[in-house]
Amino acid sequence: MKDDRGDPSGALRRTRWGRALLGHGGRAPLAWALVAFAITASLGGGWRAIVRVRGPGPASVWVRDRAARADFGLDADGIVVVRRGHQSPAEPVASTPLPPGLAAALAKRAVEPIGAALDRPSWERARPAGWILVGELPPPRRGETHRGGQFLERWVFTGTPQCWQKAFRLRLPWRAKALASDKDGVWVGAARRCALRFYGHDGALHVDKELMDADGIEALAVVPRSQGEGGVWAAAGGALVRLGRDGKRLPGQGGFAHLVAVSSGGPHHP
Repeated sequence: MKDDRGDPSGALRRTRWGRALLGHGGRAPLAWALVAFAITASLGGGWRAIVRVRGPGPASVWVRDRAARADFGLDADGIVVVRRGHQSPAEPVASTPLPPGLAAALAKRAVEPIGAALDRPSWERARPAGWILVGELPPPRRGETHRGGQFLERWVFTGTPQCWQKAFRLRLPWRAKALASDKDGVWVGAARRCALRFYGHDGALHVDKELMDADGIEALAVVPRSQGEGGVWAAAGGALVRLGRDGKRLPGQGGFAHLVAVSSGGPHHP
């Protein structure tokens, strides 16, 4: 019998599982494949930097990773299918400009909007409207109470291009920087923790959700109804989080460096 001393794998090779792992005649195809994969992963930035990638497929949502200098396309299940690199750090996508009349109405109040989500003409509403995220309001007049904070304001177009009026205002329980709306309402996300709310266009609160395993939210994008029952994608630090219309968490994707934008309509452009 062959002496296995000096060859720690000898005893293992004589077993059925050992032969499958180490091969015959000193060859170790599976073992070497595992070693090669580990080395490749470590050179690519460590295990935590590995993102699930599979072959070409339809990308239904796009994210921008500033630190990785790339845009990634993911399918409806949150699997990365496309990567497009940038020569320089990818910056957040510019926000949509406000209608001149709405911008003028906000300017009169000395309020700088943090974010905006305008109703789309295809929603067939009676008149144009939109949601505005604003910070602390100007100091109050004598006798008024001013607590500061951030607010969601619903603005409605009432006639001529200059006629925009605030319908109502909602106080938020945390600082926010991202919002996105669909025909049923508006999603708003907290800036320093992964918390989201969904309000109907009448101001009613339908979803109030906080996730403890994700970072603050940089950007939001509504999930089209063509991809199920809707919901929202949230760019939250190193993860892309998805909630359903009822606030239930759905499959997302982790392993990113720093997401700064998300879009369900197509790839971002600097």
